[in-house]
Amino acid sequence: MDDQLKRLEAITNRLEAVAQKFSSPASSAVNGHPNVNNGTADELDHLPILRDYDTIINESVQPFLNSSKKIGGDLTAMADHVQRLFTAQQEFIKRAVQSKKPNDQQITEIIKPQSNEIEAISNYTNKNRKSPLFNHLSAISEGIPALGWILVSPTPGPHIKDMTEAAQFYSNRVLKEFKDKDPTHVEWVRLWTKILNDLHTYVRQHHTTGLAWASHGKRDVDSTNVATSVNKPASGGVPPPPPPPPPPPPPMQLDSALNALVDNSRNELMSSINALGQGATSHLKKVPDELKTHKNPQLRQSTEAPHEKKGPAQFVDGKPVVPPKPGKPASAPSPVKTQTAVNTSKPTTVSGPPKLVLEGNKWLVEYQKDKHDLRITDTNMKHSIYIYKCVNSTVVVEGKVNSIVLDQCTKVGLQFTSVVSLVEFINCKSMKAQVIDRVPTLQIEKTDGCHIYLSTSSLDTEFITSKSSEMSVNIPFGDGEYKEFPIAEQFKTCLQNAFRYYLFPLKVSKNILCNQKYFSRFLSSKACTIIWSIPKTQISSSATPSFRCQLSSEDDPNNDFTQHVLARHVPSETQCREYKSTISVQECQRCYLSTNKSYHDESNGNTLKACTSFSFDRTYYESTLVEEWSMVCDRVSWKSLSQMIFFFGYMIGSLVFGVLSDKFGRRPIMGISFFIISFASFLCAFAPQDGLGFELSYSLFILGRFLLACASRGVALTGFVIGVEIVGPRQRLLTGIIIQYFFAIGELILLVFAYFFRSWYLLHTTLAILSLPFLIVYFLLPESPRWMISKGHYERGEKVLRHIAKINQTSFDSIAYQRLITEEKKREAIIDEKRHGFMILFRSKTMFIITLNISFQWFVQNLVFYGVSQNTGTWLSNPYISFGAGAIVEILAYFSVHLLLRLWGRKTIYCAFATGFAVFAILVVPVQVLMIKGSPGQNGLMFAIHVILKFFATGSYAIIYIYANELFPTQVRNTGMGICSMIARVGAIAGTLSNDLLARVWLYFPIVVFGVTSIIAVSFVTICPETLNKSLPQTVDDVELMGLALPWGRPKRLTRVQVDDENNTDENIALKLPTGGDNA
Repeated sequence: MDDQLKRLEAITNRLEAVAQKFSSPASSAVNGHPNVNNGTADELDHLPILRDYDTIINESVQPFLNSSKKIGGDLTAMADHVQRLFTAQQEFIKRAVQSKKPNDQQITEIIKPQSNEIEAISNYTNKNRKSPLFNHLSAISEGIPALGWILVSPTPGPHIKDMTEAAQFYSNRVLKEFKDKDPTHVEWVRLWTKILNDLHTYVRQHHTTGLAWASHGKRDVDSTNVATSVNKPASGGVPPPPPPPPPPPPPMQLDSALNALVDNSRNELMSSINALGQGATSHLKKVPDELKTHKNPQLRQSTEAPHEKKGPAQFVDGKPVVPPKPGKPASAPSPVKTQTAVNTSKPTTVSGPPKLVLEGNKWLVEYQKDKHDLRITDTNMKHSIYIYKCVNSTVVVEGKVNSIVLDQCTKVGLQFTSVVSLVEFINCKSMKAQVIDRVPTLQIEKTDGCHIYLSTSSLDTEFITSKSSEMSVNIPFGDGEYKEFPIAEQFKTCLQNAFRYYLFPLKVSKNILCNQKYFSRFLSSKACTIIWSIPKTQISSSATPSFRCQLSSEDDPNNDFTQHVLARHVPSETQCREYKSTISVQECQRCYLSTNKSYHDESNGNTLKACTSFSFDRTYYESTLVEEWSMVCDRVSWKSLSQMIFFFGYMIGSLVFGVLSDKFGRRPIMGISFFIISFASFLCAFAPQDGLGFELSYSLFILGRFLLACASRGVALTGFVIGVEIVGPRQRLLTGIIIQYFFAIGELILLVFAYFFRSWYLLHTTLAILSLPFLIVYFLLPESPRWMISKGHYERGEKVLRHIAKINQTSFDSIAYQRLITEEKKREAIIDEKRHGFMILFRSKTMFIITLNISFQWFVQNLVFYGVSQNTGTWLSNPYISFGAGAIVEILAYFSVHLLLRLWGRKTIYCAFATGFAVFAILVVPVQVLMIKGSPGQNGLMFAIHVILKFFATGSYAIIYIYANELFPTQVRNTGMGICSMIARVGAIAGTLSNDLLARVWLYFPIVVFGVTSIIAVSFVTICPETLNKSLPQTVDDVELMGLALPWGRPKRLTRVQVDDENNTDENIALKLPTGGDNA
């Protein structure tokens, strides 16, 4: 032992002699960094910490810049920013290795050029969002913050890794777009990824715990201040002495000689230390428990010297200093060397060799990466499976095992048959698991993203979760379909009755927008009571009472002589068929007089004369617009034109207000619509004036009707959409159908006003005045939170939701709302802004089919509804009773739809109502034939058929509103509804005119057309997806996920895995679970 110690001392002395011989104060270095005052430029350039960074710039950055300029476009300017940023950081690192670390304020000033460049890169990307190279710019913008590692401590390496993963998202999109088109872009992605990876390696090697500053030298301050402080003598003192002369030049081959000598001495030293350690410890034995002083206090007391005073031990560098033995002088402890600049030790590796082995009764699956064929088949009930640190892999476990544990795994898919005890996820991310048979318990702990697919035999599985997020369980139903249910992430504990605490799960982020009690849907529906009543005034104010030709100004309908004279001048059926064969006999006798009949001449005349004035029946109406402008006979087209202009206003309003509400919001469009309705109502009331003449009065009137129709569509559609968007799936049906209730209630209210105000002028004026109070609805109605979030107005959306939560007397879940915002931002990153707009409804195949299909359904239902409703007043002799009966039938239809839609969904009930209408519409033909043959009870039977037709037409008309609103995504929902409503107005015009035009060809032609189109509509709607209890789609991708129910094969739908795959490339693909068992 003594010989070895002497040998070590000799080696140490030799090393110290070599160091003193070849070193000088001028060339001393600390921690590998030269002294700031005397280091030369060559010495700086040869430092590994600077040399390796230069290598990154020359071998990684420069090729990337060349590739960017080769692609050209917006990348040229971006490449200049990147070049300036790396150059500035290179100079900063040179400055750091020569200086002590300054304070935070000085560091902020020093790195200002770098921060300015990073900010410029971000701003440049945002300004060029419509650029065809936007994905390239975003990849740089997301990854360039990695150069901020100089301010991250003590772990700058993970910071660079996070930025690399953020840039990988857009890099994958570039690969996906140009992988098969242009290899230049693929090479560009490789070079950018190489820069970030090389930077990460460099930081891990030279700046493990943060930027390495020099431990010696001056602080990095402004150079002018340093010069001033050095040259200027102190006040009142003598000048400083001159500096010492420069040292002599070092001998040639200094570095090589020194390195060779040091290497030889180091090897001898380590060999001696190893030999010394083996010799010193070879004879040692294990200390038994009875001799351990920490387990036997009496041993410590017996070994302590009586005169020794106990006290705290001294520590140097975290280790206690052993006190000297008695009788020996205490030597001063040697100074402790600390390393403050660079830690060159590498961190412990987290990866290892891939492993899939059975050790005893435990299967070990470790460090597997990008392996989707991992399969464990030889299992039994005693085996447990431990999956550790696997990435982007799929593991299939066949047979029944005891337990499965997944620890620190990322993007791993697990499929297993059966487990005896539990399956546990710990510290995992983006996991998917599929159960083939049974599992009693699933435990999820500290895991972000876990989606479980259960089988029909494992529905009783218990879930235990803690400190986890984004969890869901998928339940099988139907033919290979799954219904997703979220697992609560937050809970609320309440003390009730002062005895027990109760735990309640809080709503997850998907339901943050769902509000069950809010009053906005009531206000929207209440507004529709008056708004939807005003357009119906046309039925009363423009009604056509019974009329005949007026013989003179003194014509008295109750005078017997007048009736005798009129009878002699009414054309006979023979005259009407001979001279007016294009019109019916009834219309000929009401609109024409025989010119050659006198009071004493009984011979038949041969000419007919059109009436110039008419006498109207005042049994039910005091005055109507038809009477005011004599819009009968040859002038009946003026009435038809007024109705066509009204429906044309419906068409324009549906499209214009639908697009505007999607762009500017639901609330402002409703406010504008309320104002236009009030203005147009007064214009319709006061436009017909004798002093203005017929042409001007009629033009102002139809202008008012046009504006009224436009604005009523703005209120109806926008109010319907905002009501549906503000509630959850369970309340959407009530919110959608309640507007239809108020539509029928509005008809009853209109009936009451029309009964008491039988003059068109009084009726219009009264309803115009009643429209004024609804202007305040704008100030009570909130903006749709769903629309604000889809447009990025997150603060406004939060404000509205907090107000709703206050009214509902519930707490606002701010964490869930922030998570919702994060998901929405990710969703928006996938969707280009150029896709937002009108044409987005026609770019996707599925969205295109749904848009055309639903538009056709709207056309048919408006054709049927308005065609049937036009004859409502002719059911009975009294128009008020007929109109009231029609309104009551509508309420019954809406109530039936409300009950049935909760049970069987939208599509099934819609098909049932449309088919029922078609069947009874076709039955009208034989019933009408029986009426002609004089069959008894025809009037009652026809009344019953008309009621049934009105019932089915109203039901299908109400369902298509709800169904269409749930199929269009939020980003273009109002636009889609507006397009459908615009096309529906064509159907409404066709339905209104068909009773006049088609009936002239064949009396039963209109009702047959209505029945046939209903059958065609039913056959088309069957391919649309069902929306019962499903969340409203936010984007077109959500509609694609719903898919189409094609009749020639299985339902076409995208699984969640497939949707993820579309947004990933081969380099960053989502996990795919193998199919089998109960899953399709």
